[in-house]
Amino acid sequence: MADPVNDLRGDLEKQIAELKKEMGKLSDSVGSQVKRLKSQAEDAAEDAADKARDLAHRARHQVEAAADVAQENPVAASAVLLMAGMAIGFLLWGRR
Repeated sequence: MADPVNDLRGDLEKQIAELKKEMGKLSDSVGSQVKRLKSQAEDAAEDAADKARDLAHRARHQVEAAADVAQENPVAASAVLLMAGMAIGFLLWGRR
């Protein structure tokens, strides 16, 4: 006659072994997804840094060009700054 306790113990040990195998597979799957996402995040950060450097480079050249024009035409530059200040003032006053 079979011992029900030993049969139950054997079934539980098999189920535990199967669960351990499944947990290992899930762990591997999660690990590979984390590596892929980390790589994508690093690539995105590198692209953003490249774009920021390019934007800063372009902005610096624009500011230098504007400064050169302002030095060559100080009266016109003053008029442009005065008009821009007035436009900003009207916009801010209009918000009230």
